[in-house]
Amino acid sequence: MRRPDRFLGILFIHVGSLLGCGGSDALPPEDPVSVDTSPQTVTAPPAPAPEPPDARAETPPPAPPPAEPVKTAEVAPPPPAVVVVEGTIASRSGALLVVTPAAGSKGPPVGSKGNLFRYFEQQVGPFNTTGWLGIADVTVKGVKEGRLELTIDAEKSEIVVNGRKVNHFEAGNRVKLEPAK
Repeated sequence: MRRPDRFLGILFIHVGSLLGCGGSDALPPEDPVSVDTSPQTVTAPPAPAPEPPDARAETPPPAPPPAEPVKTAEVAPPPPAVVVVEGTIASRSGALLVVTPAAGSKGPPVGSKGNLFRYFEQQVGPFNTTGWLGIADVTVKGVKEGRLELTIDAEKSEIVVNGRKVNHFEAGNRVKLEPAK
């Protein structure tokens, strides 16, 4: 069994030798008497002479041809903005529906097809439900006195409450017209 103090001593010797302790390879200091302090002149080598100009002047290499312009992919124009018209139902007569647009709304062009949505709010227990319900596919027939005249192509919503069909096309109902997809 080794003694711990002997092991530690050997460990310190190895660590010391790794760190450079315990010995020196440094040269002894020079004797101050033998140092020469006389002024010395330092001479630089002469600069090289410039090369004589060549009798045959070399012509520079021809310039590279100009680079072709970078072709960028043609950017398609953005699609036309989707025209969404909000307003209220003014009246209905058969398949003809008249909608009064909200202030500032610009109607879609005559003949365009769209989807008509009705805004709803409903209290279901402690929850308040709101949203837009798709009620019909329509075609814009015309614009008269600032009102849109729509032809109902197909009714979409068939909701029955207490055995009676809900009338989504009552005057005053808030509606939204989006272009057909």
